[in-house]
Amino acid sequence: MSKKRKANNEDIKLENTSLYKKASRDGDLTAEEIKLKKRKKHIKIGIVLVSIIVLLAIVPWIVVGIITAPNYDIINTGETTRTYQSMLENVKATAHSTELFNMKNPDLNNTDAVTTLISKLNLEEELGTYTVSVQASEKPYTVTLKFDKPHDMTQSEDGNKWETEVIKYSTAIMGLIDNIAQVNWEYPIDGEKTDGKFFNRADAEKFMKLNVPIARFGESERSVQLLLNLLGIDLY
Repeated sequence: MSKKRKANNEDIKLENTSLYKKASRDGDLTAEEIKLKKRKKHIKIGIVLVSIIVLLAIVPWIVVGIITAPNYDIINTGETTRTYQSMLENVKATAHSTELFNMKNPDLNNTDAVTTLISKLNLEEELGTYTVSVQASEKPYTVTLKFDKPHDMTQSEDGNKWETEVIKYSTAIMGLIDNIAQVNWEYPIDGEKTDGKFFNRADAEKFMKLNVPIARFGESERSVQLLLNLLGIDLY
């Protein structure tokens, strides 16, 4: 027998052996089991195809979300839009902002420490006499300012001028005390009655028209000064 014919015979033998092994494996299965085996294979293929389709559908949304996510370094002052960092570079710390920074985040269980920090903002001169109470037994932690004799509460074109000032100082307080969620204030009306309102962190950011968490303004002496500048709080 020639070498070529012998080689062909060997190939046929190997091919037949392979087919025999496959046939033997399938031959051990019933017709119903073979159908089930094929069905499982089709299901696996279907799962893979569905997964690919889902990925193709959600990837564009993920990309859009990354692109349109808010930039917490951008501040909209109403006049121009600049980065927090660029504004910070043009601010110099003062003795007042340095003192406030060193006193920031007092122990909320120490009402005297909280009161001392708030007094450094000159609230009494601007808003009237007041007392401070702190709720730190459960969240949300709050600071309440109770005014005995508030200053001018006359209405202006922009609403209650006194209340606008309280909001301004409440924002500063939240910038200096990270743990509090809101500032409450109470004041007398019509002699004996008392009215009360509150202002939280989301309100503070809306009031300032900015895209930066209030806590960012307590990160350094200069950032505290930037907070005071943006709020228009002048300390002498």
